[in-house]
Amino acid sequence: MLVLLSGLALFAARPGPGTPPLALPPGGAAPDATALDGTWTVAGGSTGGFRVVQTVLGARSGIAGRTGEITGTATFVRDTLTVAHFSMDLRTLLVNGKTQPQFATSAGVTDAPVATFDLTGPVAATGLGTGTTVTAPVAGRLSLHGVTRPVVAQVSARRSADRLELAGAIPVVFTDWGIRAPRNYGPLGSLDAEGTAEWLLEMRHR
Repeated sequence: MLVLLSGLALFAARPGPGTPPLALPPGGAAPDATALDGTWTVAGGSTGGFRVVQTVLGARSGIAGRTGEITGTATFVRDTLTVAHFSMDLRTLLVNGKTQPQFATSAGVTDAPVATFDLTGPVAATGLGTGTTVTAPVAGRLSLHGVTRPVVAQVSARRSADRLELAGAIPVVFTDWGIRAPRNYGPLGSLDAEGTAEWLLEMRHR
């Protein structure tokens, strides 16, 4: 989910505030009568990708890769998230609306084109069915670059009309997934050696 390496996007964004993290949008509609229990499926309007901090001439800003090619499901039983699996097609990530020529090589996309997250333990979601925003750490396994490791995602969720909205983030240290550290350019610019995999999902009851 998170891949910006080997100068992939250095200087891709001018110094400034940069791209903000994905998060639940302000407001949200009152939930309808759809029960929370059951299986929810990722729907159109979902987005995900990575965010990493760059330094250019001493100024730090966030840059991001984004894709809408996300699939997955989440299952609730008695207000508890019991099963979740999400996949993201890394071949479709865009930085500033464009593909990056170094991406496939740096991220090993040819051999591992899809990143996945799988829940590894139940998560209480008390109040979610009534429209309350629930925020919790969520343990799972992240598969990226052909490597699977345990992670803890910070997730916020809420019901809005007939949708379930999920926003989450996972810190990723490149070398933990066997990804080469970014090439830096001294005082001219550099990329941090870690970043954040993140997503904002619109889900519908199946």
